[in-house]
Amino acid sequence: MHASNPHRLTVLLGAACALGLSVLPVQAQAPKSFPDQYQEKWESAGPNVRIKRHQDGSRTQFQRTRDDTTLVKRTFGPSTNGKSVLIKVAVYRLGPNGDPIACKIFDGRKTLLYKVAYGFDPKTGRLRAEKMYDARTRRIDPSNPKQEQPVRVMYYNYDAQGKPTRPEVFTFHQGQKAEDAYRGSGTFPHDNPFRSR
Repeated sequence: MHASNPHRLTVLLGAACALGLSVLPVQAQAPKSFPDQYQEKWESAGPNVRIKRHQDGSRTQFQRTRDDTTLVKRTFGPSTNGKSVLIKVAVYRLGPNGDPIACKIFDGRKTLLYKVAYGFDPKTGRLRAEKMYDARTRRIDPSNPKQEQPVRVMYYNYDAQGKPTRPEVFTFHQGQKAEDAYRGSGTFPHDNPFRSR
């Protein structure tokens, strides 16, 4: 390596200034994808409440009971005229390890729509199944008239490393796909901010 020449450095800095070039170090700033208030991070609104504001103006709120036996997820649509619109409420009953064992789903007017039961693998503790029942109409299983038939069943599978793969979804509405009948993913609260997974 060559020893630095102080005279040469002075000449280069002088030339840069003469040309109007900045010789001060510049700090690069990462571009923002959307405004600060919608950074999709959980905000704490007390020890038992977490809120996430979304880019489209909607928000998700989780609230748990002090004894950790109930978790309530509220979904609000984008606010209009300064008022948030409640779209959906899911009330989860939690087991001793903090995982949901059952759920009731209400619409924005607090009408009970669905009841959900979750099943876990006894060895690994991983979610294995989710069965959704219509709370407004009792549907009888044709193969066993004493049993209620779910309107949707999801089976969760995992790869060799234990990472979840795409679930298998079955619906019992004739002529409809599960995605069309129930809009998307399952009801399990994978985004629960109180759990570290």
